[in-house]
Amino acid sequence: MGGTQTNLEAKGARNDLLHILQKRRNIINELCDGNVEKREVLERVDVSRPTMDRAYRELNEIGIINSVGTSHVFTRFGKTVCHSMKEIFELVEAMEQARDFLIQLPEDAPIDLRVFLRANIHFAEAHAPQEVFVNVLQDIDEVDSVRGYASAFLPSHVSLFYDLIMNTDITFELLFTESVLDTLHSNYPDQLSDITEKDTCTVRSTDADIPFGVILIDNSRVFVPLGDNRKQLIGIVENNTEYSVEWAKELLDRLEKGEDTVAIRHFLN
Repeated sequence: MGGTQTNLEAKGARNDLLHILQKRRNIINELCDGNVEKREVLERVDVSRPTMDRAYRELNEIGIINSVGTSHVFTRFGKTVCHSMKEIFELVEAMEQARDFLIQLPEDAPIDLRVFLRANIHFAEAHAPQEVFVNVLQDIDEVDSVRGYASAFLPSHVSLFYDLIMNTDITFELLFTESVLDTLHSNYPDQLSDITEKDTCTVRSTDADIPFGVILIDNSRVFVPLGDNRKQLIGIVENNTEYSVEWAKELLDRLEKGEDTVAIRHFLN
């Protein structure tokens, strides 16, 4: 009985915390920015003095701040809440920005939502899906290295990368699924032969089949082409955050090592 009561109390405390975080978000944001004193926060947030007093009492009661008279300081718990809130709201904003993108993804697409944080999202036009790819990668000829994985492609991708591989000194490390490689062998034998003979280009196959591509440029920029259930291009996520770059590096490393689809999906989830 005691254990059940403790669990219920813990659940109630979590609900209280979530309720106050939502209700007092504007005030908490000011506190997290370093404006702890009530007078300073009141000048920046459009609420009445009684509402501000009530908010500070609530924040003191749940342990975010420690109030003694007119002095208020953050607790260790409060600092942790600030850090977590920033990440949560950034992720929510990223999801809202990517909503139309995510709706069209296959239900089992193992994409890490943090790849959308602070990302640029480029949607493909239904009548000309190849244009977004060309536009996003238009300055790629100025880079030093490209690592990439693809489980699907458009004919325009072949000509774009063929020209780059043959006419620049960029180092390319390309991974294709067996089905993509078979299609290239059948439909573009001369181009495939040319790029595999180029000293600056390495082409490998992988058994892992995931519903999106990955392009890592100069170990500093990531492009993630995403497709729907029919592998039609929806658009491209572009990101240069440290997290997205490390995510892409590890994913490509695992693909190069020959991990199968199950292992890759386990990593991505």
